[in-house]
Amino acid sequence: MPRSLLRPALLCAALIAAASVPARADSLVSSASGAGSASSASVSDSFEASSDGSSKTRDAVAGDYRVVDVADAAGRPGTLRVTLQPLADAAAAPFVLYLPRQAVAGAPLAAGERVQARERDYGYEFRRGEAAETFFLALHDDRQRELAPRAVTL
Repeated sequence: MPRSLLRPALLCAALIAAASVPARADSLVSSASGAGSASSASVSDSFEASSDGSSKTRDAVAGDYRVVDVADAAGRPGTLRVTLQPLADAAAAPFVLYLPRQAVAGAPLAAGERVQARERDYGYEFRRGEAAETFFLALHDDRQRELAPRAVTL
């Protein structure tokens, strides 16, 4: 191909490639946001003190827990209700964690299992097992709103 025709041909190829990028970017963003929503939720949607059920959040969540019960959350499709007993104080009221079923789909939680809750700048990190593998993030409500997927127009 003569050199004078090569540049316009490359320019056309570049424009065609650039035109297809938004479609791939959209699918990448939706995949990432879908994966993130399966392993995180807001603190207000995730925490409940189970002693009276009236409080949606707790002052101190960080600590080590033993899983007492794992069940489907009534009225919340696709959500598990995990009852956790603090290891430091066996007389303390249990703590209830609501999480998307997909957060533990690969390795379901079981009664008797140990769970660690660690406070972070963004909320709380829930870990399990010998390797302390993170399986769920409860994000402070303002952080969750920042991460919420939004439609992007190009």
